[in-house]
Amino acid sequence: MDFRSSSTKYNDIMLCLNTLLRFVKKICEDVTSEGGRSSELHHASLQFLEAVAQDLEPSILRSPLYKVSLNLTYIENLQMVDNIKNVKYLGISSVAYMDMVSPSVYLSVLYICVVIPSPPATHGMELLLQGLHRFFKTILLLYDPVENLSVAVGLLYKHMEFRHLDIWTAIAKGLEDFFNGLTVKDRSLLKLDSNRDFPLAVCHLLSYPFVVCSCPRPTQNKDSGSLKESLLSSERKLKLQQVAEVWKSLYVALCAWKFNKFSETSSLTEDLCSMLNGCIDQNISMLDHVQLGTMWNMLVTPKTFSGIKSSLEFSSRFLKLSWSMMEADPSIIHFATSRVFSVLACFVRCLHTKPSILLFIETMSCPLLQWLSHRETHEESTNEQLYHLWAEILDCLRRCQPPIVFDSSLLKLQAPLLEKTLDHPKATISELTVTFWNSTYGKQIKLDYPESLLDILDKLSRNKRINLRPKSLQFLVKCHPVSEVTARRSRVTATNSRNSKRVELVEDAANRFEPEKRVGSSSKRKSFGTN
Repeated sequence: MDFRSSSTKYNDIMLCLNTLLRFVKKICEDVTSEGGRSSELHHASLQFLEAVAQDLEPSILRSPLYKVSLNLTYIENLQMVDNIKNVKYLGISSVAYMDMVSPSVYLSVLYICVVIPSPPATHGMELLLQGLHRFFKTILLLYDPVENLSVAVGLLYKHMEFRHLDIWTAIAKGLEDFFNGLTVKDRSLLKLDSNRDFPLAVCHLLSYPFVVCSCPRPTQNKDSGSLKESLLSSERKLKLQQVAEVWKSLYVALCAWKFNKFSETSSLTEDLCSMLNGCIDQNISMLDHVQLGTMWNMLVTPKTFSGIKSSLEFSSRFLKLSWSMMEADPSIIHFATSRVFSVLACFVRCLHTKPSILLFIETMSCPLLQWLSHRETHEESTNEQLYHLWAEILDCLRRCQPPIVFDSSLLKLQAPLLEKTLDHPKATISELTVTFWNSTYGKQIKLDYPESLLDILDKLSRNKRINLRPKSLQFLVKCHPVSEVTARRSRVTATNSRNSKRVELVEDAANRFEPEKRVGSSSKRKSFGTN
């Protein structure tokens, strides 16, 4: 009633606020203190927090005038022992003990501080998580969503354990409900995407499961049996699948609001992939490959082309990692990798300009070389999706607008991939690539052939599988010494003198590249020219 009265003075409002917050702080700290592990008490204390959040007057609490001291013992203790490597690396802002914060932030921090220390086996933990989900939605809708989300994410990053994905899930669901509950008018009033802090907080929230999966697992007890380890592994996979579903649902909610332009130069996907690239690079020696493979399935390839470089770099990193961790859990790796190939094929299908196509080839060449190598994957779906991806890459090169010139510079860029695919053991891939060659490079009169392609081109041309224009025969001289060409010419002449035209063709090629040692008579050359 005091909050709703316009005659209430500032000091009286602050007195009411501090009285309420001292009360809920006392209840919550008593519950989380030593010996206060009753789930009923946890649930009761959180109900007090929800009641306070619902009854405080939003119009007053949204004002920047009302600040209270974050005097929570949990935050003080956390600050003393906290390892904030990830927080600093990712640029996450976080509250500290005795910071001046809004009452809604105070309540959010207090709520999370009650739920986080609760052991996973606590009876009624699901009720606590449901309460956090409900509370967070209320806080975001009634009060400042930017500050509350930023603080909640900062606290999450101070607790980098697999079990805290439950808390991440509750907060993510609350944020999704928040977006789904907004009207067009609400969004215009909040101007969320004009405030840089909110998009960054969203990106950090979406990155959290990946960062957790990049942390090393705790060492297993040597006495633990294989059955127990198997059960733990199954539980982790199930948890990751649940997290992936929540992640995708939140991402879709953000996209539905067209919440994708974070600034004039970046997008949601660009910033997110940039964070994930940094996370992988920073923690590559500790990555939990199986967890990361499962988590990939939550990522959605962007439908727009802003910031595709970061997205492609993330895809490239994943494919490199998946290749190196095939033995860890082949079923999960193949499932995730097959899906990545499928999504990338759809992505390539949308490319039409030379810069975007070349960017794709430059970024993805290294992992594609690994997967296109002669190693047998024993997984037909992966092979099939890889074939479709390679087919789309070759097709997009041919349909580029304006048309791409298949010259020596482009051949140099493509050479490593062509080296692997022109004579690939999988007939479908080699035939596809040979057809591509004959319709592109095979029609060029003048090309500088990379050294790495000479043996393969020589083999395929002698087997009459690829086309080479006459002036392109210079690669034969590069591939074989002059003496070898001359010897071959002599052998052909000695064994089949009747095929004079074939002999003279070889002589003409040799003469072109040995002006000081021309072979054959001028009359023969003249005769050849008139035949």
